[in-house]
Amino acid sequence: MLLERLLCGYPDLLDVPMSLGLNDQRLRRQDEGAREFQRVLKADPLNAKVHLDLGLSLCQLRTQANRTKNNFADPSLRSG
Repeated sequence: MLLERLLCGYPDLLDVPMSLGLNDQRLRRQDEGAREFQRVLKADPLNAKVHLDLGLSLCQLRTQANRTKNNFADPSLRSG
């Protein structure tokens, strides 16, 4: 909450969305983290650290999507 309030007051301070993105990663909220990293990249497109962190979040999202898809495809995991 504190970081969100800081972001409202200082939208150009890139450390705030970067910290929010890292916190979201740690809390396994990869989609929110990716959004924060993309916000930073709009202002600082050459930031290699943010590119790496965004890639990690996107990789986790893809892994989660594949697991979900595979669970639906596996008949032994279906109820009924």
